[in-house]
Amino acid sequence: MGNRFDLELLRHRLRARPGSDPGHPAGCAAVALIISLDPEPSLLLIRRAERAGDPWSGHVAFPGGRWEPGDATLVETAAREAEEEVGIPRVELGDPIGTLGTVIPFGGVRTTLPVLPTVFEIPSPAPTRPNREVAATVWAPIRQILDPASRGSYRHVSEGGAWTRLPSVMVEGMTVWGLTHRILWQFLELGTASP
Repeated sequence: MGNRFDLELLRHRLRARPGSDPGHPAGCAAVALIISLDPEPSLLLIRRAERAGDPWSGHVAFPGGRWEPGDATLVETAAREAEEEVGIPRVELGDPIGTLGTVIPFGGVRTTLPVLPTVFEIPSPAPTRPNREVAATVWAPIRQILDPASRGSYRHVSEGGAWTRLPSVMVEGMTVWGLTHRILWQFLELGTASP
């Protein structure tokens, strides 16, 4: 992966990709990768609130959640969840610039719900109004995410007590690992030229 993010390259590659469709949206989820362009390309990250029974409790993530019967598509799920969780109205998100490949959680998480990452682009960082599911939000500069000094590993301990080291990135005081890290790297690979 290169170390310079190219928004035009990302747009071109997303347009050239076939749409990712995990099948009927029931039993699926979607997340919104929201890129803010000014003053520099940044991504909206959230820290989920600590909640009993939530497999993503306390994790750094993108806004998102399960498909609901009122959602025509998973893209609509991503936009609805962004509005509900961080208060960015769907109308401000507009049409997505594309979707990434569907991602399946693994590594001891209690769900295998397919997740469709959907990429939206807005001109500048929108103010966020987190709901009760979100403890914090941050607009993370993509330049910082790509900085090799931000990369590391995260010691993940499963419910059974076994542990493993997973790749991670530290940005704006948040450690991105697991499913969110996998989605983030898929996104970055599309937006950076090979060295």
